[in-house]
Amino acid sequence: MKKFISLYVCMFLIIPVFAQTNFQNLSLEKALEKASDENKLVFVDCYTSWCVPCKHLMNVIFPQKIVSDYLDSMFVCVKYDIEKENGKAFEDQYPNKILAVPTMFVTDSHGNLLHVLRGAREADDLLDNLKKGLLGKPLYEIEKEYRQGNRELDLVKRYLWFFECVGDQHNYAKVAGDYAAQFPMDSLWTPDIWGMVGSYI
Repeated sequence: MKKFISLYVCMFLIIPVFAQTNFQNLSLEKALEKASDENKLVFVDCYTSWCVPCKHLMNVIFPQKIVSDYLDSMFVCVKYDIEKENGKAFEDQYPNKILAVPTMFVTDSHGNLLHVLRGAREADDLLDNLKKGLLGKPLYEIEKEYRQGNRELDLVKRYLWFFECVGDQHNYAKVAGDYAAQFPMDSLWTPDIWGMVGSYI
């Protein structure tokens, strides 16, 4: 009887901690439609069958209640193996964005890219990063304004932060270097600017 009670108590304690994020078997087109109907965003987990960090995300991080509650409340969630048809189609929609797996994407219901995040982060880090990505100006607007010539410090800093999220050192160095090239050397010593460009001068 004592063993039964102990088992029951353990089950009671575990249930609130673990759930399962509701990843739906939908094409991107259907996911966007569903997000529009439900007034949500779309969360996409891109993975491969052989990727160990991807399995950690799927088996350890996404089932945590704190994660599943947030993802399910905010997003229509889908996952794509990038070596299979849906995954290849998704990668074609957002070329040069998957540098490694796992890579997670957030889009609005029109497919505009709001945020990209790479790596099997722990639950708190994942949620903090997702929330930070959604609080400010989204990635697609940053990219558009940058292409149009906006070089304001706050915009450049946010653009560089998005590169940090996916570990894109090549584009980080290019944008940081281009920003530094606008100024004479003696104007680069302010902490805000030097923190961004110092490694690339």
